[in-house]
Amino acid sequence: MYHQIQLGAINQIGIKIPRTGFTLSTKIVHLAEVANLPVQVSLQAECDFGECGMHSVCMLA
Repeated sequence: MYHQIQLGAINQIGIKIPRTGFTLSTKIVHLAEVANLPVQVSLQAECDFGECGMHSVCMLA
């Protein structure tokens, strides 16, 4: 993803925490922050971890 950001191929980042996991999601949020890109955090309704994870990532951003 870093390479795509450098090339300017990405103008927005979408994260699904249950798919990427908390650690990778946090790294992606930090990459987006450095590149000044908007981030959309999506959740999976059937997963209780999603809402908890979203609050944790938002607190770190």
